[in-house]
Amino acid sequence: MATLEQIAEGIRRAHAAGDAENVQKLGAAYRAMQGQAAPDDPDDGWSPPGMIVPVQFKKGTGEPRWAVPQAVTDLGSALSSVTKAATGQYGIEVDPETGRPTTVTNEMIGDAMGAASLGLTTLSPAAAAGAKFGQQAIGAPARRMLQRELKNAGIPLDQIGPRLATIGPDAMVADLSPGLQARAAAIATMPGSGQKSIVDALAARRAGSNARIIADVDATLGSAPVPSRLQGEIKANQQALSPTYADALQNAAQVNTADLADNLDVMAGMLRGDAQKAVQRVRSMLNSTDDPNLLDPNPSTLLQTRMAIDGLMDGLTDGNTIRALTAARKQVDDLLASAVPGIKEIDAQFEQLADQAKALKTGSTVLSSGKEAPVPEEVADMMKANPSSALFVGPSAAPLRLSQGARAEIERIIGTNVRDITAMKRIVAGEGNWNRDRMATVFGSEKADALLDILEREALFDITEQLGLAGSRTQVLKAAQEDIVGKGPRPNPARSVANFRFGDAIADTLDQSLGWVSSGKRSSTNQQIADALIAQSRNGPMIEAISRKPAGMSERAWLDLLRAYAQQPDYVGSLGGQIGRGVTKPVEMIAQALLGPRR
Repeated sequence: MATLEQIAEGIRRAHAAGDAENVQKLGAAYRAMQGQAAPDDPDDGWSPPGMIVPVQFKKGTGEPRWAVPQAVTDLGSALSSVTKAATGQYGIEVDPETGRPTTVTNEMIGDAMGAASLGLTTLSPAAAAGAKFGQQAIGAPARRMLQRELKNAGIPLDQIGPRLATIGPDAMVADLSPGLQARAAAIATMPGSGQKSIVDALAARRAGSNARIIADVDATLGSAPVPSRLQGEIKANQQALSPTYADALQNAAQVNTADLADNLDVMAGMLRGDAQKAVQRVRSMLNSTDDPNLLDPNPSTLLQTRMAIDGLMDGLTDGNTIRALTAARKQVDDLLASAVPGIKEIDAQFEQLADQAKALKTGSTVLSSGKEAPVPEEVADMMKANPSSALFVGPSAAPLRLSQGARAEIERIIGTNVRDITAMKRIVAGEGNWNRDRMATVFGSEKADALLDILEREALFDITEQLGLAGSRTQVLKAAQEDIVGKGPRPNPARSVANFRFGDAIADTLDQSLGWVSSGKRSSTNQQIADALIAQSRNGPMIEAISRKPAGMSERAWLDLLRAYAQQPDYVGSLGGQIGRGVTKPVEMIAQALLGPRR
């Protein structure tokens, strides 16, 4: 006897083939099994047989009669598929060596589903056992709760895995919504194995946050440089130009600095304060060390004077002094250019290195919010900067140094705030769009967005972890206190009887005798929820279990068993003592016919 599902499938196939006669016949059979038999049916007016109880009833009168239970006929139909498959009755080729079909058709699967109607009765243990294959079982209460929270968050069931993958490989189902985060935190406060699963998973993820963040930022922006080493490298390159300057000075003639000295004397006479003193110092540097009343004609003395002026200007803040020294330096520089052939080309290399040092320092301020922080437009100009001197051959390396300075600053921020994700995100992301725009200019939009995604992810993880781990510590302390001082008074049925509260006495007795049942069930459900909440995108079976829809559970149970047999035959065989060989043996027989022998 075919099941309703098989007849429905037959109707669909007949309709698709345009076989109107079979559509009519199968439609009558389908209505008959629903208690709407055709007039010429001898079983007209009788209800379908019971699933397990071997009886059916006359409609209207309620008269009973014996009938073969539906479970038996369905199981017989399922078992017959073994013979039909082996003898080639499905109209497909059969392997002559093994006697088994070479392919699997919808009709074969439909016949194998003959036992699917047992799913809510005889196969209910099998449903749990099949679904438990791979340790991915979650019961209906846990699934309903999870699916309700997902629905509240607007997350379709088929998007659980993709959403987790988008966040990152370490994302858990608990991270998907505030409601799921709250469920994880709640289980973390309840003693039991579920609490341990949640706490251990969140603690392990938090312990790896430092290494995870650094690794992901390195993968996005490259390894972080050490600013002091870069500055040392630039300074060493500048010092390496000294022999080049010495060679140029050997080919230079003596210089006449008389006009330069007169100009500096005039400037000093017009200035006052620190600016006057600075110009007077420069003027004195032009004198010979042997006779202060004579000017030194050595071009090397003039070069040293220019270097000394650069030293005086370093770190100055007084505007008048800076302007005076800048004017003095230009006059010294012009005289050097005319007196020492090729010196300006060497200066161009030196200035390029100076630009690099400045850009490296500026890069550390790109994410700052103070007055020294450049605006996005200034950062864009620096990234497009050309060499300061037109005599320098090649592109400027200043933009590279700017990006290295910014990368080093991000590393510093991470290193000093890795335990405070909120602070790290606030500093790097900043207020508004300025920091994002500046990072996009320095590193590119794609890398800037990837960096911000890392921070968003870690901030999300931090919320889940704080909720779960903070609550668990409170519960641990509470449990320790109860262990020391003892829990509250337990129900006392005898006292209730003595006070003539017989209803309370019965309730107290049930609480003591059956309380462990509800407690155990609740603990089991909590463990299932915990396993689901800490599942990650790579845990496909658990994601599938969470998203499984209630409809068709009996058929899915049967398919779970077939899948279990295909992957691990011994697992199904071991279930015999738990759910009965009457269920597992047909599974093995059908699986062998449809899937081939054990491997």
